Amino acid sequence: MDEVESLAQREPLNAKTLALMTVASAFPTRDAKLKAQGREKPKIALQDWYERRGYVVFKHVEKAWEEVDLEGKIWWCAAVLMRKELTGGEERGRKERLGLTTE
Repeated sequence: MDEVESLAQREPLNAKTLALMTVASAFPTRDAKLKAQGREKPKIALQDWYERRGYVVFKHVEKAWEEVDLEGKIWWCAAVLMRKELTGGEERGRKERLGLTTE
């Protein structure tokens, strides 16, 4: 993810913000869905991992996508939209234009 954030800040994008969608860390049917799919609860939820990296939730989506369990039952997955304000992109872009980077 460090590389994605770094690339996004460089020419030609010069991004100031990154946004993403990931599964919500908690929703009412999560544990039942995982059990029906024969999956274990992850040690760390993706939402929590992104939050530790500085991403913040700006929208909750109750029915983002469907997953099918081993019996063919359809389960809806809740998701969150998250964003992170990037820093350093303008300075890095200026240095690249001037040929001052060592990468």
